Amino acid sequence: MSSKLPKLKKRRIKSTRSISILHGFDFGRFLIAFGTIIVLSLLLSVHLIPDRIDLRIGDRLTSDIRAARTVKYVDTTATNRTREEEANSIPVSYEPDPGALGNSLTVVMDVFDTVRRVRNSNDIQPSKKEEALTKELGSFLKKEDIHFLVEEKQAVLDRMQSLAKMLVQKVMARQIRPDTLDLESAKAEFKDRATGAVTARTEMQVLYSIGVRAIGVNYRINRAQTAALRDRAARRIPAIIGEIRAGDIVARQGEAFSQLHLDICR
Repeated sequence: MSSKLPKLKKRRIKSTRSISILHGFDFGRFLIAFGTIIVLSLLLSVHLIPDRIDLRIGDRLTSDIRAARTVKYVDTTATNRTREEEANSIPVSYEPDPGALGNSLTVVMDVFDTVRRVRNSNDIQPSKKEEALTKELGSFLKKEDIHFLVEEKQAVLDRMQSLAKMLVQKVMARQIRPDTLDLESAKAEFKDRATGAVTARTEMQVLYSIGVRAIGVNYRINRAQTAALRDRAARRIPAIIGEIRAGDIVARQGEAFSQLHLDICR
């Protein structure tokens, strides 16, 4: 019995201490503090949820929105604008058009073949051949050019055909891209070459008119490569980060809710 008395004494001491601690605990204050935390949490939730969920871009704000805390955010509009500017700074990519030269030479041959057919036709009266040739070729040749093509010796026309083909080949050896000044520059080069190749004004004029009609772009836009390069350039631009401090006005009453406001409220 004597060996168990110390244990009973210790239990009584512990029980006395527990009662003393509980006696000093203020349940009323605890409940008030706990209730206050719950109420504040609910109030904050009621204020923030509409800003985050119910508002849509374009909605008119019925009250000011202030930042509840200092936050950093991704400025989507500024980021997209900067990335688009960077992408557009990348020049268009081109690739050679393998059929361009053949198409241009075909134009030259078609013109002279048409001239030869009209000249040699027995079904067209000589006085009507210029009119017939104009109808066949269209209006890109002047009246005096048509007269020259109908009346000039065939040997001269054959020489001009060979000369036109040669000049077209030389000019189209250069890069002629769409949506640039390349084509105008190529036509000017053809005129210079034609002027140096013949002395008669009418011959030069006919050569130039045919050359201008025949010469075209010999490069085309490589849209896939251009898009890939521009996309790569845009992705190199990091997201633009903004910051708003607690208490700052995010959006004012009457403003339209924008992408920037959405970025901040996320």
